[in-house]
Amino acid sequence: MKNFKPINISDPAKKDLQKIGEYTQREWGSLQKKYYLGLFKKSFKTLSHSVSNESFVFLSKARDEIVMGLFSYTVQKHVVYYRESEQAFLIIRILHSRMDPEKHLHE
Repeated sequence: MKNFKPINISDPAKKDLQKIGEYTQREWGSLQKKYYLGLFKKSFKTLSHSVSNESFVFLSKARDEIVMGLFSYTVQKHVVYYRESEQAFLIIRILHSRMDPEKHLHE
């Protein structure tokens, strides 16, 4: 039995990462961009292995008040929104903590 689930990243979430990377590089340079995007990559790997690592589940928050079956967790100033199926995790969006998730998750 495998102890991880693949991570799939939606097109809107890929665009979010691209914008985050561009902004970070513009404001703080390429080393900070690499570091910050690396935090997301590490968080996705941790989420992927959360099948066998229950501690990560405690970092996630059910967001049924926005959309049933939606979860989120924080990576510094951003919030990662995702769903889980039996086969994989789907990263839906990655929004700045100041952004209204209801507005951006229903676009």
